[in-house]
This record gives sequence, structure tokens and C-alpha cells, in this order.
Amino acid sequence: MKERAGILTDTFNRMENVSSQNIEGSMYGFPKVEFSDKAIAAAAAKGLPADGLYCMGMVNETGIMTVPGSGFGQ
Repeated sequence: MKERAGILTDTFNRMENVSSQNIEGSMYGFPKVEFSDKAIAAAAAKGLPADGLYCMGMVNETGIMTVPGSGFGQ
């Protein structure tokens, strides 16, 4: 689990506009995603927070389920 957590942390930190603190073996990672003004406006036009639209796009395009930070009041 620790090795996989390290791989996930490294992967997040290599992504553009994404950063993550070290994931220490739990089942959860909490990366920070920086959205452009254009992405924020597109989400607002649909009545969604940008992270919610991003997560819905991810599940629709890849089948990967995520929870937006706004779901945790972040």
C-alpha cells in the first residue's frame, strides 16, 4: 500500500495544475486541482462547481469515480 501511495503522489505531482501532499498508505488522496477561469465559467454556466464538473467528466470518460472537494465543503 505504501508503494502504491507513493506512486499516486508522484503521479499527481507530475500532472499540470495538480499537486498533492504525500499520501501515506490510506485509500484516499486529496490532490489540489487549479482550475482556469474558463473552466470555472463553463461549470458555472451548468450550475456546477468546477470540481464537480471535472469529476463528472472523469467518470463519464474513464469510469473512474472521484468526489469533488466541494462535496467536503472545501
